[in-house]
Amino acid sequence: MPQIVSVPSSQESQVKGCLKTNVVLGEIGRLEMEISECRRAVAERWSKVEYRQTQIKSDTAECNDDSAVSTDVEGYSDERVLKKVKREVIDLTASDEEIETPISSDFKLVRSEVLDSNVASSHFISFDQIFGDKTLKKSILFSYQYELDFLLARFHGKVEEIILVAQTGTIRPSSAPAAIALTDRLSIIEFNMPQFTCHHSKMVINFYDDGSCRIFMPSNNFTYAEANYPQQVCWCSPRLERARDAYVRGFSAFQDSLLDYLGTYKLRKISERVVSSIKTVDFSPLQDVTFVFSSPSNEIASGLQSLAKIISGGARDEAGGRAYHYLCQSSTIGAAVSKKTHANLFTHVFIPILHGIISPKSKLLSTEALLNEFKVRHIVPHLVYPTVEEIRTSPLGWLCSGWFHFNYNRDMAHYNMLSKQFSVFRKQDSRRVSQNRRTTPSHSKFYMKFTTELEAELGTSMGLDWCLYTSSNLSRTAWGTGTARPRNYEVGVLLKAGARELICRSFTDVTYRDSSNFKLKPNSQLVLVPFTLPVIPYDAKQADEAFCMSKDYDLNDIDGMPYPHN
Repeated sequence: MPQIVSVPSSQESQVKGCLKTNVVLGEIGRLEMEISECRRAVAERWSKVEYRQTQIKSDTAECNDDSAVSTDVEGYSDERVLKKVKREVIDLTASDEEIETPISSDFKLVRSEVLDSNVASSHFISFDQIFGDKTLKKSILFSYQYELDFLLARFHGKVEEIILVAQTGTIRPSSAPAAIALTDRLSIIEFNMPQFTCHHSKMVINFYDDGSCRIFMPSNNFTYAEANYPQQVCWCSPRLERARDAYVRGFSAFQDSLLDYLGTYKLRKISERVVSSIKTVDFSPLQDVTFVFSSPSNEIASGLQSLAKIISGGARDEAGGRAYHYLCQSSTIGAAVSKKTHANLFTHVFIPILHGIISPKSKLLSTEALLNEFKVRHIVPHLVYPTVEEIRTSPLGWLCSGWFHFNYNRDMAHYNMLSKQFSVFRKQDSRRVSQNRRTTPSHSKFYMKFTTELEAELGTSMGLDWCLYTSSNLSRTAWGTGTARPRNYEVGVLLKAGARELICRSFTDVTYRDSSNFKLKPNSQLVLVPFTLPVIPYDAKQADEAFCMSKDYDLNDIDGMPYPHN
């Protein structure tokens, strides 16, 4: 019997009918001719997109104080352009074969229909799983972008209520029959946000028939493209049962913080339809997890100001012979926090405050003084951000580039300071990437600290001091500073080592490789990340440079497509 390759179809009008869904391998020659024509159509579509202007700011577009124009990704990243067609049948007996292991984690890799059609794993999660549970009664969603045709089709048909919390202008209306059929159960809590700010939170709160609840925090907005083209992660809470007693503040720090966050909206509908439901849930299973948020409210501390209170005393744990590593993986790197000194939020604000070098209200140290402090205290910063080549040679090529924002060509002194003085940039190890995803960049945001012996080589498993998984990109708008409040809405979860050891591993190893030799100690917490471990420094010999969407790259990607900015 001939093997069949399943070829996904695109929703763009110019490529409709270009591909048949199932193709016998013997017809590959004909198929590739059709693919060539489809690519031509998609290239023509891309050529009409203007990337320097936008009416609605993209999800990850930087909302900087000095931003005059935000980057238009919406017209690019949200269109269902041609999906990658595999040209070979993957041998599932190869070394990259996914092998199930007994380890488990609250962090799941969002399964990509494009990249993972031939892989099954308990470490994946899909939105069909999140919204298709037949016992799901009510779902409350927070996001920056909603594509209703994609989102509503994921729900089972008997769900009673779907509530969207949304910034005005960020909902793409439904047109497909499956989505329209659920619109009578759809409620929208919509509000305006100031220019260059975002309702950037990404969270799902599900309530089930028995009154129990689960919380999900995906790294993507609810669009087809975001869920499938870059790498995405989802934190999943355990099942939270219905509380036996009335809500009392102080019983659950997670619940208290979540209610504080919801209160900052100051919207009656959220109070009546969301807050009231949260108060019916027992949050005791999340006693080791902290809910961390950002809000533009000036009535409550949030963002970096709040995080600094939770994570303190870094300077007191310093000891000779140890190195202190701070790692940030972000899909956006904001502009310098100071135009005069080109100071960066991660190196000049985050690390000094969280390590106790300066207080939140202190004046920032100069780059020279900070470099000396890092050297004396053995502090090593790591900033994981995709290189041009990682994106260009990934399976989807430029298709996955639309969610990565670092417009350093506006401030080369800022880039050179990070690249040359702090040597902060890291990338995935191409020798350790999976066959399916390879160097596809990650849209997630992780901030973490880990401690090692001096000069110790980093391995495929790391013990963490703490880890923050969040929707907050590395920007002042998302975090604020030690003295300024954030301007976005953001949510995340913080895990800290203590009675329970905190271990970090890569999804690449546990999902696509044999990780049977990895044993998790009892009562440990496992953080899974969508980039290889260890990450490695940019290679000057390979002329590695961070991807910059606003630059003109005269390069074709792995599929022969030119960079769409041109």
